[in-house]
Amino acid sequence: PEEIRLFGLLNISYEHHSLTNGQSLLVPFICAFQHASTIKVDRYITFENVHVGSYSTYQMVVQNNSESQELHYMISFEHLHHIQDERELIGKLDIMQGKTGVINPGAEKRITLIFSGNSIGKFEQKLWVQNINDSFDQKRVVVQANVTLAQTKFIKLPDLEHSDHSMEKFTTIDFGKVQFKSDK
Repeated sequence: PEEIRLFGLLNISYEHHSLTNGQSLLVPFICAFQHASTIKVDRYITFENVHVGSYSTYQMVVQNNSESQELHYMISFEHLHHIQDERELIGKLDIMQGKTGVINPGAEKRITLIFSGNSIGKFEQKLWVQNINDSFDQKRVVVQANVTLAQTKFIKLPDLEHSDHSMEKFTTIDFGKVQFKSDK
């Protein structure tokens, strides 16, 4: 079970017949209670080395720890407007399927996340998995990605200087799938 703490101040004064007697006294208090979460999910997810212009998927597992109650859940993004634009320059995280749903007692559900890399850098986005029926039952998941450039591959061509240049024999060179990036 997780512990939830409440902090506060009590203003205590003595009153008799609507008259306050003496100074009021501020008394700090801490209240803690145990709250059993029905949600089990990894706290950190990492997309390793996603190349600029490509994407990667990840199956996030959400488990219902309850033995008797269905888990009605919702997944949302934590939005911090001052870093939102900078984050979207590096990449974009989306939930392909399973943003909301119901998980039976003791069962689990796989949620498909997709991350696409836009430019080189480190990406971080926080998700909240929330129990719709219990506002205290929620888990934060930190999703990280490292966006890199794809490794350049060199092609070794056959020695054309010493090949047979007669009209009857040709050398075939297979380049496979070649991609070029353009600004246009």
